Amino acid sequence: MEFTSGLRRYIADTVRRWRAEPLTDLESLKIFVSERAALLAQRASREFCRNSLGHYGQAAFGDEAFQAALQVCRWESFVTVLADMLLVVESELRSPGTVEDASLNAGLVRVYAEILAQYPPPPSRPDGWGGDIAVFEARLLAAIAKPPRPVQKIAIRSSKRMFETLPVKSGVHDADYQAVAGAVKFGMLSFLQDLRPMLRGAETRAALGG
Repeated sequence: MEFTSGLRRYIADTVRRWRAEPLTDLESLKIFVSERAALLAQRASREFCRNSLGHYGQAAFGDEAFQAALQVCRWESFVTVLADMLLVVESELRSPGTVEDASLNAGLVRVYAEILAQYPPPPSRPDGWGGDIAVFEARLLAAIAKPPRPVQKIAIRSSKRMFETLPVKSGVHDADYQAVAGAVKFGMLSFLQDLRPMLRGAETRAALGG
C-alpha cells in the first residue's frame, strides 16, 4: 500500500511537471517564484513550530502574540527564500562556463522588487523592502563572480534567517537548526526540480533582458 501511494504521487508529480507552463515572460516567472517562496516559508516555519510545541501547539497557535511572532518569521523567511530562489534561477540560466556575466541581473532585481511591491510592508517592516532589494542586488553581483553554487549552498541564508526569527525552539540549538535547514533545503531542491522543465533557455533569458 505504501509503495502504491508513493508511485501514485510520483506519477502525479511527473504529469504536473510535463503540463507546467513554460516561464517565457516576467509575469509567469514572478507568479511561479512568488508562490513557491510563500509556500516554503509558511510550511517550513509552521511545521517546525508545531513539531516543537507538541501537545502545547493548539494553545500556542490560538494565541495572538504567538501568531504575530510567527507572522514576522514568515515574512522574513519569504523575503529571503524569494531571493535564494531567484539566485537559483540565475544559476540555471547562466551560460555554461561563464562568470562575470551580469546580463540577467537587472531583470532578476526587477522581478524581486516587483514581487515585494505587491505586498504592503508588515508592521515589523516599517521601512519597507528597499534594504532587502539592495542586499539581493549585491548578492547577485557576488554570485556571478564565481561558478554557480549548488542549491543546498544557496539555501543556507534562508535556513539561517528562518531559524533566527522562529517564535519557538526546542532548546537544542544544533538539532533545531538542522531541522530547519533540512526542511528549507528540501523545499529548494523541490523548487529546482520543478523549475528546470519550465525554463526555456534563450526565451526566459530574453524576458529577463539577458
